[in-house]
Amino acid sequence: MLTQTQKRTRKEIILALFDLLETQNFTEITVNQICDQALIHRSTFYRYFHDKFDLAESLLEELANDLSSEAAKKQRDTLSEIDRFIVRNLNLIQNLLPDQYSKFFPEFTRIIEDLIISRLNEKNLQNDLIVKIVNDSDYPELMVSFITNSVMGVLSKMFNDPSEQNVQNIKDFLFQTLEKLA
Repeated sequence: MLTQTQKRTRKEIILALFDLLETQNFTEITVNQICDQALIHRSTFYRYFHDKFDLAESLLEELANDLSSEAAKKQRDTLSEIDRFIVRNLNLIQNLLPDQYSKFFPEFTRIIEDLIISRLNEKNLQNDLIVKIVNDSDYPELMVSFITNSVMGVLSKMFNDPSEQNVQNIKDFLFQTLEKLA
């Protein structure tokens, strides 16, 4: 069990990586940079994490927890929650996922998949577009996978052209496509 000080230090290290990912690709970030950003010594870093990949997985876990708790509180429709998550973390996602072969691609896929699955049985979300599509499907597991992978696929288009107009076009396309499935 971590003490309050240890929890705070661990959180500061995670936030340091988060901050660095706003402007740098994950492959370019070093443990030394993370330590400098967190104002800690390398030995402190290794007390909490095996390497920067371990740290990145912890960051993704934090993001997933934040998305889940925020979605539960706000009760926005699922597509809006996914959109909010992506827009809020676009630079981070782009710098962790330079392509679909990134080690973290499956983690982001799981985060979106978990959000969709967590909402399927919520009574007040039965009219939610994505919930309705999945619940009405003869193959709900495959539909969750289809929707999740569609979102991940259009994400790569956002990375190629992150202009506001392109992002809006992609959102419109995704919404229109999901409406047709309903």
